[in-house]
Amino acid sequence: MDRWCVRVDGLPVYLPQRQRDILVVLARHAGHVVSYERIIRDVWDMRRTPRSYATLIETTKRLRRTLEGAGNRVATVTGHGLLLLTEDAV
Repeated sequence: MDRWCVRVDGLPVYLPQRQRDILVVLARHAGHVVSYERIIRDVWDMRRTPRSYATLIETTKRLRRTLEGAGNRVATVTGHGLLLLTEDAV
């Protein structure tokens, strides 16, 4: 299993590949809404379908649980996409 480590409150937290991939896409556009379509395309290399959207939502829930100690920095912008909050926005 490919895993990647980030730090939350100074402690290492290991992310599975898809959670990492979502975080990387959001980090590249921190402070800006990234559309569901773009995340699905960049992470899974496919178009948005009901199934790919459901997979994105479930993987995002897992990412939020994994990063729980860092606060809720992954925000949902209903109907549009996801947003990685910057330090000044938290």
